[in-house]
Amino acid sequence: MRSDWEIEANAAEWRVRSRMRDSEISEMRVSATVPMSNTLFSIVIPSLNATPYLDRALRSVLIQAGDDTEVLVVDGGSTDGSVEIIRRHERQLAW
Repeated sequence: MRSDWEIEANAAEWRVRSRMRDSEISEMRVSATVPMSNTLFSIVIPSLNATPYLDRALRSVLIQAGDDTEVLVVDGGSTDGSVEIIRRHERQLAW
C-alpha cells in the first residue's frame, strides 16, 4: 500500500509532466521518492531587537505547537538581548 506522500508525489509528477523534458522527469522522479518529514506546519518568527515581546511570543507558540509543527526564529542581528532569549528556547526550535 502506498503512503500518502507517495500518492501526492505521483500526482505532482503527473501535473508537471507535460511541462518537462524526459531527463527532467527522471530527475524529479528520484527526488519525489525521498520521504517527507512529519512536519506539516512551520511557524517562522522574525526578530530584530524584540526583547520586550520575544520570550512571551515564543512561550505562547511553543505551548500551542504540536508534534507536526516546527518553530523557527530568524534574527536580523539583534543587539538588545533577543539572541539570549532565543538560546533559552533553542532545544525546542527547529533552527
